[in-house]
Amino acid sequence: MSWLDAISEAGGELVDAVSDAGSTWIKGVAQNDIDNKQIASNPDEARPHQVEGQTADGRPLVSHQGGMNTTYIVMGVGVLIILLLVVMLMKGGK
Repeated sequence: MSWLDAISEAGGELVDAVSDAGSTWIKGVAQNDIDNKQIASNPDEARPHQVEGQTADGRPLVSHQGGMNTTYIVMGVGVLIILLLVVMLMKGGK
């Protein structure tokens, strides 16, 4: 049973290494998010990073939420045209 113990030990070490790496990554992401929010919450600090068309904290001036997505409309029209052509070819062949 020593091989089973060795595999169990190696698996435990692997789980520990993965969980340590995951927690380090999560801490890094959280710290980066906190740093970005602190910069964005101070308009004077955020001003050097300001781009035309954005507010001082980096948000866009115009919201692009809602409305129609032209990509889906064009794809839908294309599918309808293809279906129409298929129907016309099927009726013309009979």
